[in-house]
Amino acid sequence: MKIAFISTVRGYHWAGSEELWYETALRGLETGHKVTAYIHQDFRSADQINHLIVQGATVHTWRTLRFSRLWPLKEKIAPTFPVREFKNFDIILLSLGSLLDVLYVPGLLEALRRSETPFVPFCQFNAEGLAFAPVQRAALRELAGRSAGFGFVSHHNLELAERQLAMKLPGARVIWNPIRVSLTQPLPWPNGQTVRLGCVARLETMWKGQDLLLEILSKPPWPSRDWTLSLFGEGPDLEHLKKAVKFYGLEKSVNFRGYVRDLQEIWRDHHLMVLPSRGEGLPLAILEAMMCGRPTVATDVGGNCEILEDGVTGFIADTATPVSFGRTLERAWSERSRWQQMGQTAHHRAQAMASTNPSQKLLECLIERTA
Repeated sequence: MKIAFISTVRGYHWAGSEELWYETALRGLETGHKVTAYIHQDFRSADQINHLIVQGATVHTWRTLRFSRLWPLKEKIAPTFPVREFKNFDIILLSLGSLLDVLYVPGLLEALRRSETPFVPFCQFNAEGLAFAPVQRAALRELAGRSAGFGFVSHHNLELAERQLAMKLPGARVIWNPIRVSLTQPLPWPNGQTVRLGCVARLETMWKGQDLLLEILSKPPWPSRDWTLSLFGEGPDLEHLKKAVKFYGLEKSVNFRGYVRDLQEIWRDHHLMVLPSRGEGLPLAILEAMMCGRPTVATDVGGNCEILEDGVTGFIADTATPVSFGRTLERAWSERSRWQQMGQTAHHRAQAMASTNPSQKLLECLIERTA
């Protein structure tokens, strides 16, 4: 079978949203399928893409023009996604950062409209804060109606999408993201009296909420407590967050650690994952913290409540606000004597989730859609 994977994500060297289609593509190659990937040029140098090529995949890159008004002319002369190429595939997987992504990739929506090849959109993120203009909603409803199925990483994202579009999405499936690290035992609990908090997320405050976390930690009783916060990751709000740390007077307590590929390196010396997100899909960062044996404080968005159990493997705040998340972080602090045991329980839950084999499920789903 000939499978095409189209990723709509850009702006990063690699992202957690890419792991599911990437592992599915590898599994497809291992089982004798022909794989073609279309990725934004930002991902072209990623180790994962180079590995796909070595394993036999064909990779094409797409890009956006600096001036969007030139897109129609460029697409007429040299289409980003030629329909004649789509005819060569048995199935197409659209890996979407969010539902709206497909509208912002030059030529993609039109190519899908003109092609007779079945396609399956797979959405990695959704949130209450996403705004849909009427014309966008109409285009997405048309896309959904013509799709051979739909995929989401959480039930929350699926149910929210159906409310946003006011339609039942055809053949919708929920498949969790894969966990990149597999451990037979949780990592040893870190030594020392200082409580070390870790936030592993894109530095993008609109959705990841690191700004409200800094506000919480700047107010009593936190300045009198023995803690540090490490912000891991890269993103467009790095400079803004550095200014926020200075604004809140947290220079001695908060440090920026950049992108760390080895998740075990993070959790060997951190006790608690904190993620005050305003929107999510199914965060790999939480899954990986769980696998390493660390509890999480998170918000009730995306699939967080589908993988975390409040008071058992972590703590769930109702909303991403300083009051709500602050109360939940305070509750977690008061129960820090239980964190190690909670981390062990989280590890066992992560092992069970990893055994569901998401990439195999997605590959089987694609094969089914061609029958």
